[in-house]
Amino acid sequence: MKPIRYSAAVPDHEVTVAGSRFFLDFAFPEVKLGIECQSVRWHLGDEALRRDSARMRKLSLAAWMILPYCWDEVVFDPAGVRREIEDALRLRSATLFS
Repeated sequence: MKPIRYSAAVPDHEVTVAGSRFFLDFAFPEVKLGIECQSVRWHLGDEALRRDSARMRKLSLAAWMILPYCWDEVVFDPAGVRREIEDALRLRSATLFS
């Protein structure tokens, strides 16, 4: 499979949706693909669950695809994470630019 070429992921990318401002850990804005690094520190507990759920719904309704990754996935399977991101980039490109 031929490697795809995209601009580098933009860190801390700001997205405003329905009057709410969000910062994605990394984004490919040209195809509305966001990468979120999940951790217990920021994503544990009832309030965090409600906040994250509302955030994901708003981003999804604004046509963003968000790929969440845990620390272990990034550290112990970086090739798998990269492969999934490349697959998502192909999918988003085909969907948005066809």
